[in-house]
Amino acid sequence: MKRLFFAVLTILLSFNSVAQEKQSSLLEGSSYRLEKTITLEPVTPDFEKQGCKLSSKSPAFAGRASKFKVIKKKDGCDVIRFWSVFKNSSTDNNNLALEDIEYVLPNSINGIPVDASTTRTGKISGLLVVPYKFRNDDGAITGEATVGYYAGWETSIGTYLLSAGLSQVSLPVSDTETENQSAITIAGGLLLKNWDNVDIGVIVGIDHIGGKKGDNWQYEDDPWLSIMIGWNFSQ
Repeated sequence: MKRLFFAVLTILLSFNSVAQEKQSSLLEGSSYRLEKTITLEPVTPDFEKQGCKLSSKSPAFAGRASKFKVIKKKDGCDVIRFWSVFKNSSTDNNNLALEDIEYVLPNSINGIPVDASTTRTGKISGLLVVPYKFRNDDGAITGEATVGYYAGWETSIGTYLLSAGLSQVSLPVSDTETENQSAITIAGGLLLKNWDNVDIGVIVGIDHIGGKKGDNWQYEDDPWLSIMIGWNFSQ
């Protein structure tokens, strides 16, 4: 189990070196996710002559977590097409960006470079915290938190992830006493990003102590389930 843990951790860390690469500008042909709600305009017939100058006559809105592909690069802007559009509470549905229309995305939004407001889709990684666990063995809900590292792949459905980390678990030493013990944790799951302005994650994993203590622990290598919910206030 320990060899498996370190093998998974090594893969996650090497995966992270690729997933965390930062681009100074968006790449043509690549897909991205918005990190905040933006206003943008559709491409007009005179776009080639007018260039990236915006008229602000028919703005469209795209909410945080909307996903798009860069179709063409111009001097000062990009031409994009959305393949998944989210709204927020203040967005008018009549002005929501459409998935079958090309839009002009400026290189900066309110003076902030566009790459600071977007995240490239595909490989991602980060810190994963599991605050509680539903134990399948006896149906108990335990507060044995896990802190680990995850890597995953983002799709139109959500993010599939794999994680390795450490948990602090309570190990009975007598009928009335328990002691804290570190356990190795391996988990996997699915994160649904911005589902009606709510982030929902479903994680399944196992905890492993090992040795005689692990043999005497009722939850050793038994699967657990955890559900994470978070609201997005910065839309």
